[in-house]
Amino acid sequence: MEFSHSNDILNLLSMTPFAFKASAEVIEELKNKQSFSCQADFLIRLYQKTS
Repeated sequence: MEFSHSNDILNLLSMTPFAFKASAEVIEELKNKQSFSCQADFLIRLYQKTS
């Protein structure tokens, strides 16, 4: 994922458990970033009840 706005970077952070652990310095550093790149892995499982 590529982000080019600090608001998008902060929104991504707020959707993770790291939001509660991030120090004020880290948040300030992210606010000042012009771009941010990261990789995300997902596992989606679909459960269905059988009759």
